[in-house]
Amino acid sequence: MSVPRERTGEPVVVRLGEQTLTGGDLREAVGGFEFAGVTRSLLGPQGTEYEMPFETIDAALIAIEIDDFIQAIRDGRAPEVDGLDGLSAVADVWAVAEAGHSGEWVTVSDVANGAISAAQDEIDEILGLIGGVQAR
Repeated sequence: MSVPRERTGEPVVVRLGEQTLTGGDLREAVGGFEFAGVTRSLLGPQGTEYEMPFETIDAALIAIEIDDFIQAIRDGRAPEVDGLDGLSAVADVWAVAEAGHSGEWVTVSDVANGAISAAQDEIDEILGLIGGVQAR
């Protein structure tokens, strides 16, 4: 499986023996789907491959998340990705960065609860941020 960098619109490619699946063939192999609502209006019915500047796709993805949150409130359901899911996803990525920074084993839970933050602290200092609050 070849997965492109996030938000590039490049296709995912799956190779199964001599067979290569991508685009519509891959969507069909996993049960087929089409996007609806705001997602469809921003990305099209399949939305898995696109040609958009990073800023445009970034804004579209944020709009999709906000729409899901609003619909969750209206429908009385949990959003597709809640706060804990989001924290976990970000902590997963930052655990790798923190481990690379320290050269030590780092747990996702230590990053999520703020026990380890040296790599992030350096970035915060460069940006003039202290403890998540912009320095004055």
